[in-house]
Amino acid sequence: MSVSKNHRAPGCDVSRGGVPSPPAPLPLAGEGRRNLTLAGEGRRCGAVAVVALVCVAVASIFMLVMVRRSLGEWKMVRLEARQMQCRWLAESALDRAAARLASDPKYQGEAWAIPGGRLPGDDKAAVTIEVSTPSGKPLERLVRVRADWPEDDPLRARVSKQTIVEIPAAKGK
Repeated sequence: MSVSKNHRAPGCDVSRGGVPSPPAPLPLAGEGRRNLTLAGEGRRCGAVAVVALVCVAVASIFMLVMVRRSLGEWKMVRLEARQMQCRWLAESALDRAAARLASDPKYQGEAWAIPGGRLPGDDKAAVTIEVSTPSGKPLERLVRVRADWPEDDPLRARVSKQTIVEIPAAKGK
């Protein structure tokens, strides 16, 4: 069996008479193929890392904006609920004043304290009822009410209302 000239075993050097050539020396640390790999792929890895950081930063900013927006909307809903509760308290105070004036025309008003826990949450509320007689109209009373909830909060809801209540004429006069 003969071996053709064009077919050589790997690692055989024809100039050396078919004797296998010695293996190539290994590169020293920091030389050779490793440097080529880091130089080419290192730039790509750095670019990918920068793009990833930018994406994370954009996503973080987006999430921060969404959280702040959600908190703002939650505060608005809470304030609207407080305003609605204060409207109901003021209406109740007007009804209370009218009922008291029907039984006692000399009723002058009162401060009405609502303890914590009676309304949603643990906050206290305060309602003030003031009654006065308009000049020249002895059978009418001007009723002013003010409802504050929560009572001690600088960001409380406050509703003020007023109405005229007619006092029934005394029988026998």
